[in-house]
Amino acid sequence: MAFKYLNPGYGSLFYLANSNIMTVRSNIYNPNCGVAFFSNHSPCYAGHVVANNTKDLYLKFDIYLPATTENLSWTEIDIKGNTIFRLEQNGTTRTITPMAIANLNISGNDTNLKLGRVNKIWLHLTAETTGWNLEIFVNNDYISDAANTDYKGAVSRGNQITFYVDNAHPMSNLIITDQNLNIKETIVEVDSSAIEATMTAKNNGTYASSQSGEYVLKTPDTTALYSSFGASATVLGMVAVAAPAFNTGNSLNLKCRKVDADTTVTDYSLYNSVIEDYFVLQNMSEEDFEELNSTDVSFYPCVAVQVPITSGTTLADLNGLKIGWVTSEDWSG
Repeated sequence: MAFKYLNPGYGSLFYLANSNIMTVRSNIYNPNCGVAFFSNHSPCYAGHVVANNTKDLYLKFDIYLPATTENLSWTEIDIKGNTIFRLEQNGTTRTITPMAIANLNISGNDTNLKLGRVNKIWLHLTAETTGWNLEIFVNNDYISDAANTDYKGAVSRGNQITFYVDNAHPMSNLIITDQNLNIKETIVEVDSSAIEATMTAKNNGTYASSQSGEYVLKTPDTTALYSSFGASATVLGMVAVAAPAFNTGNSLNLKCRKVDADTTVTDYSLYNSVIEDYFVLQNMSEEDFEELNSTDVSFYPCVAVQVPITSGTTLADLNGLKIGWVTSEDWSG
């Protein structure tokens, strides 16, 4: 089973997200999408996206390194409880320790890690019964391979991929997949050029529904990306995200809706999505939370759905596409 997890930089798009995982809006930390996350070393879990018996795992992310730090700052990635990647910065000195092997510490000069800017990290983990191997690229340059025979066995669903992200190192544009990952692939957040809705629009920018079949759809402004990527740029994945989301006690389900340019309508269940089980409370005011807390509210499972993309799709092919949400009494996939 192929899978692909895409996260522009929202802390709320992790499984079991907690209050220590913060989302910050900054074009410095993420020039593509303007959003990044850090966790003050609290764990961010993403292992739920993995298919069973995964032997090849690719991870790609952007991480900001400040010009200097007052103290030791570190960011770490663990899989199945095994540390595969650790980045440290102390002042202007920075190192990468792959696969928890101390004598493979890679100095900043060797890794091409740049200070005061965003760095691009690409990792390929090969997980075999005889041991694990990690291939590392930094800023598109091959750095090293590292092996650890104490780490063994394939990765499966439920084996957590855990990120500990230092406040000094905001992370963004995270991709996790079991398919070959192009080192130049990146995530871009797309604005909407039009909104079409039968749900009730609220003053705070949210939409509410009380009956089945009501929807809110947005038209992605993909033409705005032409100047940067070209109309023929290949689209490899798409995620629809809505936050916060909650159910006020009625029996309605929420589904993601895609309306193609030829008006073909396809609905996707949240529960059959590769991304699931989130409780999203980010960016909610104290007044809104108190109002919700006083009513019969169940916080909605993740409103983030991986929208299937046909192989070979380009930006130009997405002209006329509408993406959004629809309420339904049907809870099936």
